[in-house]
Amino acid sequence: MTPALPWEKELAGVDPDRKGTPDADQTSLPFPAGETEYATFPWVWEITPEHYIANLATTSAVLAMTQSQRQSTLDGARSVLARASAERRRSTLSFHHSAACARWTPAKG
Repeated sequence: MTPALPWEKELAGVDPDRKGTPDADQTSLPFPAGETEYATFPWVWEITPEHYIANLATTSAVLAMTQSQRQSTLDGARSVLARASAERRRSTLSFHHSAACARWTPAKG
């Protein structure tokens, strides 16, 4: 997730992987910087709150939680999503994301 709206930022704070937050794990690339091209491509995922919760429930971070932690996390996300959906008077929400692509071209030599 690439949070752009306040409710997306709040939802990122509920995510146990912290995706979309400043303290999220930023994977470094194992290639030399001068030999690597990197690009990001923004996209929007139109999804119902129920679908998002079902997807979140399948992540390894949530599955590794105790039942009470899992329920608390999913309830927290459900609350954010219900409020955002009600405020927009829509049954779906637009989640901002960014796909990343890296291409390594080894130096000749």
